[in-house]
Amino acid sequence: MDQTFQKAKPEVKAAAGQVVTAVQSQDYAQAAAAVQSLSSRPDLTKDQRLLTARAMLTINGLLEAAQAKGDEKAAAALKYQHMSK
Repeated sequence: MDQTFQKAKPEVKAAAGQVVTAVQSQDYAQAAAAVQSLSSRPDLTKDQRLLTARAMLTINGLLEAAQAKGDEKAAAALKYQHMSK
């Protein structure tokens, strides 16, 4: 993610950094919220949008795996996602 967002505006770069930090700390609920927020930005490039969409799919998979292991925050995040669709 770092390379794709390297030349982005500071606030976009910071938002991408929040996604990376949340994933690295295995806080997948926070990562899902951060990537959702990032994906809604109108100022992303085509490559940034593509990477954000791929990250969202990956994070959703991580959320499902965490939920299967009993992670209540992950379960709540998935429930919220399904209700907000």
